[in-house]
Amino acid sequence: MRVRAGLEVRLLKALDPERFSKVVGLWPTRARRKGEDGAETALWALETPWLEAPDPQDALRTLLEPLKAKAPLLAVLVEQKAVRVGFSCTVEAAGATSLELDPDALALLARLEAAVRLELRPAPAPDPLGRPLN
Repeated sequence: MRVRAGLEVRLLKALDPERFSKVVGLWPTRARRKGEDGAETALWALETPWLEAPDPQDALRTLLEPLKAKAPLLAVLVEQKAVRVGFSCTVEAAGATSLELDPDALALLARLEAAVRLELRPAPAPDPLGRPLN
């Protein structure tokens, strides 16, 4: 089973990714300033790489654990409409039919008023030489 999780923060009110990083004390895996590539808002994202994990909760903990201490500050920024938060998790597994978010993860995402996108898809088929196609 492969799992990837991400948190995207749209930076509003003239925040830029570098300043946001300094404020929250975390550095993004991906960022974009307002106006880059025609973007209407700046973006700050923290993402896990694809993780081979028998339990998707491991990937979620990898992403969400560092955010727990920052949740009060992020919640204030959400309340002030300075940021908008989105959370995504993709699971690739043969026969994957469900993904469970534990109460702590749900509480954190609710506190951040995060839009949540969960995607379950079959594992990619290997090519004839046994390598994954993606």
